[in-house]
Amino acid sequence: MMITYSDLVQTGIFIVALIGLCYTVFKGKQIAATIRSSDG
Repeated sequence: MMITYSDLVQTGIFIVALIGLCYTVFKGKQIAATIRSSDG
């Protein structure tokens, strides 16, 4: 089984998208918690 350049690119994009999604969700939760705590 050979890994082609196309497979490598698709896998890389998938991993980056997955990390980006996790980062966005985590950052969003953090911001929402900060707003809620500062609101009183």
